[in-house]
Amino acid sequence: MAEDIVAFLRLFAPHAPDPESAARVVALAADPKQWPAAHRLFDEVRRRWLGTSDRLRQGQYAFEEICLKTLYNETAAVDPFDSDSAYYVVPFALSRARQLGVPVQRVLDIVAPGK
Repeated sequence: MAEDIVAFLRLFAPHAPDPESAARVVALAADPKQWPAAHRLFDEVRRRWLGTSDRLRQGQYAFEEICLKTLYNETAAVDPFDSDSAYYVVPFALSRARQLGVPVQRVLDIVAPGK
């Protein structure tokens, strides 16, 4: 799942209305040693989301949050996010692709690569 998350984040990064947040989340996701810091970055992304009414930014932050929750839960933390967080990564990725006009097939190619 972690490799898929990194691939999704990289797929959407060129379209991010907040490139700083996108870059920070990609960097964390790509380095498992940083995953324990995902909760702290989640809190920052949440503040950004609550501070905007821009739908594209809200979409970016919603996707980043679900990715950060999933990665944080992989650390076996004593204060995990909801255990079903990982379940929502792919549906959120599909929604984000639609919102950005990224072909949905690119998301499907990440989760179910063809031969």
